[in-house]
Amino acid sequence: MNRASSDRLAQAETIWALANPRDYPRAAFEDAWRNVLLYSEHTWGAWCSISDPFRRETREQWTIKQSYAVAADRQSRDLLSRALAQFSGAAVPDAIDLVNTASWTRSELVVLPKFLSEGKDRVVEAGGQPVPSQRLRNGELVLRAKDVPPLAARRYLLHQDAPHTDGAAASANSENATLDNGLLRLRVDKQTGGIVEIYLNGLEANLVDTAEGQALNEYLYFIGEDPADVKPVEKVQIQAGESGPLVASLLIKSEAPGCHMLACEIRLVAGQDVVEIINMVDKERLVARRYHDKRGKESLNFGFPFAVPDGQVRLEVPFGVILPGTDQIPSACKNWFTVSRWADVSNDQFGVTWVTLDAPLVQVGGLTANLLNSQTNPEVWRKEVGPTQKIYSWAMNNHWGTNYRAFQEGPHVFRFLLRPHRGYDPAAAARLAIAAGQPLLPIAARGGEPMASPLLEALPPDIVVSGLKPSDDGQGLILRLWNASARDTRADIARYEAAPWKLWRSDISERPLEALAGPVSMPPWGVVSLRAE
Repeated sequence: MNRASSDRLAQAETIWALANPRDYPRAAFEDAWRNVLLYSEHTWGAWCSISDPFRRETREQWTIKQSYAVAADRQSRDLLSRALAQFSGAAVPDAIDLVNTASWTRSELVVLPKFLSEGKDRVVEAGGQPVPSQRLRNGELVLRAKDVPPLAARRYLLHQDAPHTDGAAASANSENATLDNGLLRLRVDKQTGGIVEIYLNGLEANLVDTAEGQALNEYLYFIGEDPADVKPVEKVQIQAGESGPLVASLLIKSEAPGCHMLACEIRLVAGQDVVEIINMVDKERLVARRYHDKRGKESLNFGFPFAVPDGQVRLEVPFGVILPGTDQIPSACKNWFTVSRWADVSNDQFGVTWVTLDAPLVQVGGLTANLLNSQTNPEVWRKEVGPTQKIYSWAMNNHWGTNYRAFQEGPHVFRFLLRPHRGYDPAAAARLAIAAGQPLLPIAARGGEPMASPLLEALPPDIVVSGLKPSDDGQGLILRLWNASARDTRADIARYEAAPWKLWRSDISERPLEALAGPVSMPPWGVVSLRAE
């Protein structure tokens, strides 16, 4: 929830900067960001949250901590809605605008809610060119948008005719438990519900390491500290979900330890080289006499063993990428890691980018996050991370000895993306992950096509605008650029088809510090703040 609020606020700030910067509601954004930060701050619970989870002190402190995330969720939705309302003009019937808040041209699947698309299944560009679309089982309409310009929007028209299809198609076969879209094909194991085959078109190798009987997205749950006690799922049921031709999916249900229900939808989209995984976990509360005891500790994981010979695991951290075990000081934790959005396993020829949207904790090489309560003996910690191509999402746990929940329960969603690729490209991985968290935004069309031209001239592919907002003084725009690569890059920050602006190097104060003329030099993984007027 809180990560989604953060992404929503970032998109809302960008839209205010593009549509109506002078009326930017600074105080409302500051309050919303404050709530995001206060929830993400690492502690929440009372000293007795594990030993006495039902104590009044425990419950009251959780209520306060929870309120920050709930408020940020509400505020971010309101601010995004207000931002999108800045596009004024008379309503245009049977038309939508797709707003791209990212700094690169995007072609991807877009979901239109029923109220925007009901009764109209055919989608065409403003120039009359049809685009592929499909009505989903839940009544939403999906379309495959193409070349939506950066920091701009594109208009589409809706008609009552049959949806358009092109040469690309995705299909599902529940009998064989397979999905295929011509670019990727995969197979699900009928016993575990995990993915045991993924093939990228033109690459003969199966990208799943099944040597030890494992699978991708395999559910791994155990009580205590020994991963050997992992309990398997039972009674796996697989059926077709979406039938294509634009979106095809398999629905997988199983009886899973620690859950009232475990369901998963695995999707492929025609024309896209990405596997989408949506895990729906209805968590059962672990009942224990004492939550400090081994029998009161639980770990819920999803395994991702990749078959990438000699592949290197890389983890995205804030504005950078690390090699686990290598880019760490000797005493740093190696039993578990936190990623910003993505990890990647690649060799010199091919690999897989793994995106996690809801669960940032990962283990590398095995289920190594099994140190219970507070540890004071340094010898029990993992000393190194050896060669491996296995990643494990540590989705839920109650291992820590204070300040956290003694148990977790209720419905939760854990989403992952898998993109097989040829060469490793951290900027491409960053764009994939950011786009997943900050999708193209559909709105009912009003007036002339808004922001039809991008704000900026095309940036180098390694450069990402990580933030765009009106300045707090209302006199300019603040851009934050990130070089998402390990090489030096230069970026020409020029307006697209508009009068040149004055550009300064800035910082978090947003003051103009140094006038700039010409390209901006960006060091590897560097971040530069700019003020434009």
